[in-house]
Amino acid sequence: MSDDQLTRILFEYRPKIRGFFARRTSNDQDIEDLCSEVVVAMADGISRFGHRSSTSTWVYAICRNVYSHHVYYRTRDRKIAEEIIADPPVARPDTPSPVSRLLSRLSQDDQELYRLYYVEGYSVRELAVMLNGRRVRSSICSLSCARGFGNCWGESTAVFTMGSVPQIKRGS
Repeated sequence: MSDDQLTRILFEYRPKIRGFFARRTSNDQDIEDLCSEVVVAMADGISRFGHRSSTSTWVYAICRNVYSHHVYYRTRDRKIAEEIIADPPVARPDTPSPVSRLLSRLSQDDQELYRLYYVEGYSVRELAVMLNGRRVRSSICSLSCARGFGNCWGESTAVFTMGSVPQIKRGS
């Protein structure tokens, strides 16, 4: 499918996409962000569309997926924040946290991958692009290894999300 066809679909469905999210959230910033995510997902998936369904079915499926991810991450982040407020971690400045000790045992690449996935919230697809051609499968494998290594030590990743590692801004 060409860029012209994508442009035509976006022009035709933009008000419907915005309406889809406006019925589900009243936050204008969220609506704009969700619409932007749909555009990116459509641009990414248009080559696989193949007209196996109607265009409207395809567009609304993307909207549903984007919204369900939004709700999941919003709920997850709220739950983590509530847990942190209820029981803030106390770290002694002279003693490294258990997560810091755990992460120091990982390779530099796995530490960075772990931080980008669990702290920054990048998707596996985004990570694969960021890793300059490493395939999605190898990224998943690396994440699974890093995650499994952490779980076998019985450490909680909640402390890691508190900012034990310097954070970077998305897109930088």
